[in-house]
Amino acid sequence: MATKRLLGEMRLNLLDELIADCMGMVAAPGSFDAGLFGRCLGIDMNHGDLAIANGSWLSYTRELSEGEAIEALGRVMARARELESTLERQTGLL
Repeated sequence: MATKRLLGEMRLNLLDELIADCMGMVAAPGSFDAGLFGRCLGIDMNHGDLAIANGSWLSYTRELSEGEAIEALGRVMARARELESTLERQTGLL
């Protein structure tokens, strides 16, 4: 519902998941952690490389080829790291 309220629409996609998880992490533990976001999806970043396990990311990428899914996961993790960095720099956003 947060993505619908903030962005005017909600779809089953990884960016909606990123926004929702960010809001939950900020509300509960008080900060957003991109690594934890990835691990919750079944994605781990090891020195810039994706390590992918079975996880909820599968429900977002089932209609994509393997290459497209890996590209999408890489992009959402890049956005997650950017979001984490932005929130750390601009504490007034929280």
